[in-house]
Amino acid sequence: MLVEECELAGWVMRALLPHAKSVEVSEPKHNAWIARGKRKSDPVDAAKLAELLRGGFYRAVYHPEDEEMANFKIAVQPYDQMTKTTTRLKCQIKARFRQQGIMTTGKSVYGLVGRQKAISRVNSPAIEEILRQDFRLLDEAQKERAGARALVTKLSRAFPVIKRLKRIPGVGTISASRFVAYV
Repeated sequence: MLVEECELAGWVMRALLPHAKSVEVSEPKHNAWIARGKRKSDPVDAAKLAELLRGGFYRAVYHPEDEEMANFKIAVQPYDQMTKTTTRLKCQIKARFRQQGIMTTGKSVYGLVGRQKAISRVNSPAIEEILRQDFRLLDEAQKERAGARALVTKLSRAFPVIKRLKRIPGVGTISASRFVAYV
C-alpha cells in the first residue's frame, strides 16, 4: 500500500500497518504525474498512486512504525526549528547593525554587555528600539531552544541506540537523536 506524504501520513501508515502486507509513504514532489494531472479527484489520484507503487516509480519517505519513535521524531523537530530561528535572528541582528554602518564580529554582540555597547552606537531611536525587539525575540527563542533541547535529551534516554551512538567520538546527544529520529 502506498500513501502520499501529508501531515497525517505517519499516523495513517501506523494505523494501516496491522491490516496490510506493507505500507509506504511517497514523496509528493516526485509524483508530478499526480500533481500535474488534468483530471484531479481522489479515485484518479489513487489509481495513479497504485501505478507508481506497481512500477516502483516513487521515492519513499521515512516514517517510524513505532509510536514512541514517531513521537520522538516530533520532539526533535521543534529543536531543529528553534535552532534555525535563533540563527536567523542572529543574522538579522548583525544585518541591522551593518545597515547602520556598525560592523560587529564574533558572538559578543549577543551578550548583554556587547548588545548594549553596539546599540549605543546606533544614531536612530527607532532602529535602537527595533534592535531591542530583535534581542528580546532572540532571548525568547534561545530559551525555547533550551527547553526543546532538554526534552530531546530526556526522551533520548529511552533509546539504547542513542547511547551507543554517543560512544563515537564527536557524536553528542543532539546529533545522535537527530540521526535516530530522521534516519
